[in-house]
Amino acid sequence: MPDSEAYAFPSLKGELLGAMSHDYGRRVEVNRSWTIYHVFTGRPAEIGTRPMVGLSEFDATSVMLFLNSHNAERRKASFSRHPSAGGSCQH
Repeated sequence: MPDSEAYAFPSLKGELLGAMSHDYGRRVEVNRSWTIYHVFTGRPAEIGTRPMVGLSEFDATSVMLFLNSHNAERRKASFSRHPSAGGSCQH
C-alpha cells in the first residue's frame, strides 16, 4: 500500500511536511470517512469541542496540515521566549 500522504500530496512531502511537527495524523475509517488523530495517544483530535471524525479526505488533510503547522509555530514561538528550554544543561 502506498504512503497515502505522499500519494495525495507529493509536493508537500519534502517541503511543507518536513518543516512542521507531526503531532497529528489522519486515517481512513471502516466507513471510508477520515479521522484526524493525535499520533501519541491515537485519540481523535478536537477543535474546540468538535472531534475531528467523519471528515472527507480533503478536509482531514487540510485540517491535519493546519494543526501540525500551528503546533510547529507555537513551539517555535515558545522556544524564542525561552531559549534555554530543551537546550543543553548548564552546571
